[in-house]
Amino acid sequence: IEDEICCVVVDELHLVGRDDRGTVMEMLLSKFAFISKLIRHSSGTSDQFDRPQSLTPVTQSTPSDRFLQIIGLTATLPNIEEIARWLNAVPFSSDFRPVPLREFLKEADGVVKLRQRTGRMVGATGDPEYDLCTVTPTALPTDPDDPDHVGYLARDAVSMGKSVMIFCATKKGCQLTAKSIVAYFRRKAATAEAETPGIPLPSKDAMDARTLCAQEIGRRGLEYSQALAGVISQGACFHHGDLTPVDRNLVEAAFRQGHVRVLCATSTLGTGVNLPIFRVIFKDAFQGMFAPSSYISQETYRQISGRAGRTGVDDWGESYLIVRKSGNQRVPRSHLRELLVGSLGRVVSSVVVGGVLSRERCDRLVLEMLSTAQAQSQ
Repeated sequence: IEDEICCVVVDELHLVGRDDRGTVMEMLLSKFAFISKLIRHSSGTSDQFDRPQSLTPVTQSTPSDRFLQIIGLTATLPNIEEIARWLNAVPFSSDFRPVPLREFLKEADGVVKLRQRTGRMVGATGDPEYDLCTVTPTALPTDPDDPDHVGYLARDAVSMGKSVMIFCATKKGCQLTAKSIVAYFRRKAATAEAETPGIPLPSKDAMDARTLCAQEIGRRGLEYSQALAGVISQGACFHHGDLTPVDRNLVEAAFRQGHVRVLCATSTLGTGVNLPIFRVIFKDAFQGMFAPSSYISQETYRQISGRAGRTGVDDWGESYLIVRKSGNQRVPRSHLRELLVGSLGRVVSSVVVGGVLSRERCDRLVLEMLSTAQAQSQ
């Protein structure tokens, strides 16, 4: 492998700490790091990666400077120095974001608060401290059909010609939310209330594109087909793990082209998809079945809220965490506040389970190294 690969680029490096995919990623990177060390050792170079003295690109290489380079990319990795030591790498970090993100907490009473820097630093890390400040002098208008203001916030963004993603905890929740958003928009269009801005009518091309997309999805006869076709024809859609790759592409294309403006999704859109989202609304702050253990983490919140505001499309992006007014699936406000102003948790090895080294996972790594002749029995 060392004769065929000289560079490995790993996106979403923070996933190395996940129990599901993290183990495979950690084992793979451990093998690459081991191979890189062997190459450098056999060529007589140091095991430690020397910091470059110049940014001038190397145009020629010799066996003595040959090694396997690992480049990890992530936006949510607090202990970057620790991970860099594991990979024998040089850490580089930046807080630059080409499109600023404005993060809001919508209180249960309708008051909106903005996440802002306090000017102080946190502990020895030197990270800036954040707090919440009120930005709306009066609460958002009350509506018994929209108690948590999800519909209001979605319609407000669409009235500006922007697109919205609403995060939902479950697949069923995505479908129900998309249906309720369509119904809410219809009611507001019929009553034309003065306090809610009007929605720009879609062009004929957009309407035709919606119709064609809905017809293609509807004819598949899958469990979700009719529900998805019904909301797409009205300018909304949903996206979750049950959608086929073809239907996912259709939904993403319709949203990307502006034919539909409201997208209800699970965490399937948390990473890896670049869509023109202006506002992200967290209708739910948990994943799957409601329980304290299912509350979304700081990392998940940062990844999903980071979808808002795309370069070349928006001047800024927005995310809203919703404090529910009532119901039996209310995530405590204290947890929501922590998501906004708290610090990311340290990413740890997924081979270590509950603070104890997993014998099963270690055995697997050793056997894989032996089976590929990357290590000897001794």
